[in-house]
Amino acid sequence: MDRRGQKDAHAALCALYTKIIKANITEDKYEIVNLHNDIEENDYSDRLSKWFSEFAQNGNVHPEDLEIYIAHTNILYLRDYFLRKKKSMSIIYRRKSSGDEGFKRFMLEIIPANDYTDENQKLFMYLKKIDK
Repeated sequence: MDRRGQKDAHAALCALYTKIIKANITEDKYEIVNLHNDIEENDYSDRLSKWFSEFAQNGNVHPEDLEIYIAHTNILYLRDYFLRKKKSMSIIYRRKSSGDEGFKRFMLEIIPANDYTDENQKLFMYLKKIDK
């Protein structure tokens, strides 16, 4: 471990969240930083906007939560939201869980990365399973 405890902090975040994504919403790209084994990850587009859309259209989001999920994960909405100097966003929705568990509640937390600028909007997205 380094003297600042960064490895410990990273391990704690990875244990707390089901998925961690670093996204660039200016370029409409993302990379998965961490993914737990208990969540299914299908082959989706390398464009963030298309990935969110395909995820919703493939029945992974509960029908009652679909409208809010689609509205809040729209890339144009996200760009504008963070351009208005918002510090974070949280979306709670039900999504299909792995296996035959059905839909479980998850929270998607979105915060600007340290290198975020209005011209190059980089964000971290943290997905956390609320229902156990």
